[in-house]
Amino acid sequence: MVSNTHDPPRRQANRARLQPGQQSSIERYLYNAGQYKLAKNLDDALKSALDAETLLRKSLPANAAAAETLKVLYQKADILGAQERTSEALATLDEYDLHAVDEERAPAEKLRNQLLRLIAVRGPGHLAGALVVAQRNLLLRRGRLTTPHMA
Repeated sequence: MVSNTHDPPRRQANRARLQPGQQSSIERYLYNAGQYKLAKNLDDALKSALDAETLLRKSLPANAAAAETLKVLYQKADILGAQERTSEALATLDEYDLHAVDEERAPAEKLRNQLLRLIAVRGPGHLAGALVVAQRNLLLRRGRLTTPHMA
């Protein structure tokens, strides 16, 4: 197997840049999400994280990523995990991994391990369900499934 050690820096360097106004709006949404989470207001925290994600997606070309992409996805996964929506949090971390390079993966890996430990404590039924949903969401994102609803 041939390793391409030049790919991660090139991928990171090719990230799209947001306009300063877009960047500060996303940072404000993420700040609000963090403050809501600290106050245990998880619904508003998730709404702020989703608002940041929506603005990010509107601001970037299709399939593009910016430096803020990882911050938004991590915050969203963290809040989903706090809401015990573990399978959705794991799917969000899968998306994070698609955009991350090298050491950027460490925070998501730590959060993923915390979520998996929580699932293990809840029992095997929770783990099986979370893994099925996470795998299904990954296939949807990769275009291997065409419908977002369960059959």
